[in-house]
Amino acid sequence: MPAERIVTNIELYILRRMMVPLVSATLVVLTALSLERMLRLLDETLHSEGTFFLLVRMLLNLAPNYLGVALPAAFFLSVMVAFSRLNQDSELTALNAAGIGLHQLVRPAVGLALLLAVVSGVVFGFLQPYGRYAYRALAYAVSHTPISSVLPEGTFVRVGGMVFMADQVSRPGPTFVHVFVGHEEKSRSVTTTARLGTLQSRTADQPPVLYLQDGVRVSLPAGASRAQILSFEEYRWPIGAGPLDSFFRPRGKDERELTLFELWRERSHPPEDSSLSALKAEFNARIVRSLSILFLPFLAIPLSLTSRRYPQAYSMAGGAVLLVVYHEILQLGETLATLGRLPSWAGLWVPFLAFCGLSLWLFRRATLNVTEDPMGSLFQAAQERIVRLHAAYRRQSSGGAG
Repeated sequence: MPAERIVTNIELYILRRMMVPLVSATLVVLTALSLERMLRLLDETLHSEGTFFLLVRMLLNLAPNYLGVALPAAFFLSVMVAFSRLNQDSELTALNAAGIGLHQLVRPAVGLALLLAVVSGVVFGFLQPYGRYAYRALAYAVSHTPISSVLPEGTFVRVGGMVFMADQVSRPGPTFVHVFVGHEEKSRSVTTTARLGTLQSRTADQPPVLYLQDGVRVSLPAGASRAQILSFEEYRWPIGAGPLDSFFRPRGKDERELTLFELWRERSHPPEDSSLSALKAEFNARIVRSLSILFLPFLAIPLSLTSRRYPQAYSMAGGAVLLVVYHEILQLGETLATLGRLPSWAGLWVPFLAFCGLSLWLFRRATLNVTEDPMGSLFQAAQERIVRLHAAYRRQSSGGAG
């Protein structure tokens, strides 16, 4: 069999070994994050109509955010698991003896990293902004629209800027009996009472409407001594135009709701509630996080070359700590860049280049000596340091006692 065919088969073998941990870890992380958020969303949607479907929609809109977290972690774990098994089964040693080094074995991991970097670019650049806006719109609708769901009978309830009360509430409909509504409107206090009321749910282009029958509307301007009284047989009240506005704002007032192309286009005139530094920080952070995936194999492979003296869990724990520290540094750099206290290149690109340099340096050392255990060397150095400190402490204690 030609040497090129052998190398190709080995690369496919390594790729298959990575795919199962990658898919499994991604599903596990997505499930864990979704369950944690679902418990919090249940409290918010419990009294809403169609709670289950509303909860599912909110979780689906959050999926791109969780996918952006799950993909790098799952990919890093899959590379570590695949190469750790190759190492523990002595397959790496055999391949190295046959003249196939790590620089060839890393190619399937790099190819998969390229694919995942593109996927992450789509997730960070486009899916997350739309998902974040849709989630916020649903959360706003949950907290502003369901008057009938949160209204107990015979109790005054403040909803938005209104004080609302009904003696009886019947569902579906909903229909209210003996309705009281009080609110402030253009420097005047307005009180409305009616014998019956019906709430018509909003449509795609119309706000919810409260239909009142046989009532009285009393308006008292600020500073006036006499009130204006209006009796009506039927009163149509589009509450979306008042204190209970159920329409969420247009997308794009927050830079995190803008796509990657929109961030670039809006850099000369930021949105009203944002700033130029925030746009630059968001734009650079998304690119840095997508590109970081390309260097994960060069970090994961050296850490997977553990010896039997040190358990594999040590290397995985060390790799997880490195990723968490790197993520927190990027988070801090993005925050400082958003506030304008650091330029984006210093807050985001400098940590990225340092992460890339560390990964490539460790991989270079591993290619020169496949049998070297980076984490084992680290633990051994730490143990020796602890032993020396303990011995010095004992000598100092013995001298003090003498």
